[in-house]
Amino acid sequence: MMYLHKAPSSTLVAKTQKIQRICKKRFPLPETLFDNYKNRGTAAKTAEMNILKDLRYGHDSKIRPETMD
Repeated sequence: MMYLHKAPSSTLVAKTQKIQRICKKRFPLPETLFDNYKNRGTAAKTAEMNILKDLRYGHDSKIRPETMD
């Protein structure tokens, strides 16, 4: 017997005022932003979770271009 669980995808979207405030804020870059994963296991190396390669801005961040003005 197997029991599998998958969390539902979030449909929550922040209010426009909050998004505009966040868009103007400068966040520091994380130390691991350009990590090459050379000292990590196979799972970490093959996971599709790299911000630069795998993030689809409009889809994953739920921020649409029209709210960026």
